[in-house]
Amino acid sequence: MLIDKKAFLFESLLLIFVKILRAMDIVIRHEQNLRTGVFYVNHECDRMAFLSYFENPEGILLLNHTYVSPELRGQNVGSKLVEAAVFFARKNQFKIVPVCPYVVKWFEKNKDSKDVIFV
Repeated sequence: MLIDKKAFLFESLLLIFVKILRAMDIVIRHEQNLRTGVFYVNHECDRMAFLSYFENPEGILLLNHTYVSPELRGQNVGSKLVEAAVFFARKNQFKIVPVCPYVVKWFEKNKDSKDVIFV
């Protein structure tokens, strides 16, 4: 019985370690085509997470959809995607309109990023 508990504990710790390693390897990429764009995470040629947006002619980004695959959930990948969009907006002097419910909640929690919100 003691061996089973040790094996279970070892497997649990190993799963946590794998999740931490995966989180460290996350690289956010960005593609932009005319008036649309996407921040994304790829793994073995599969798009595992993304945040898509539309850009209007006045330089306002409408962040409209966020998706994170089940394998990456719980690792702050969605938050990292929004952070990348905020960085991009600041760098290019754009404003953001959060349309996606996840992005709306993210801005409610991260009040220090409200400067990029279009009012």
